[in-house]
Amino acid sequence: ADIEEQHFGLVSILLPLALIGCAIWIGVLAFGNVRQRSGEIGILRAIGLSSGQILGLFLSRAIVTGFVGGLAGVVIGVAIGTQTVGLSRELSSQLFASSGVVLTIVLAPIVAPVFSALASWLPALMAAQQDPATVLQGD
Repeated sequence: ADIEEQHFGLVSILLPLALIGCAIWIGVLAFGNVRQRSGEIGILRAIGLSSGQILGLFLSRAIVTGFVGGLAGVVIGVAIGTQTVGLSRELSSQLFASSGVVLTIVLAPIVAPVFSALASWLPALMAAQQDPATVLQGD
């Protein structure tokens, strides 16, 4: 019971730190993508795309990337977990009968895109607010 309590305490500290670190990393990558594509953004704005359409473009990319990443994470995690532990078929079926494991498997591809979109929100907003004249004048 003490060991479980210590594990719970450790997880309650490490999980938020890991999530914050991941959010910062996704934001930095999205910001880098916006900076690399500033010329493209300027051209798209110059030909008539609205700020909302540019914002939607970057957020939809973040959502698709998050979904693919969440799905890949579930598949790879389950494969590595079952191979590492060397679960028998009986133990494996009991594990997947657990509601916590099934809930995690179902929610990961749903939560990952939302998390990715939230972490990419500020860089996408910056991309949407770029003035096409200023961007294209620098190129």
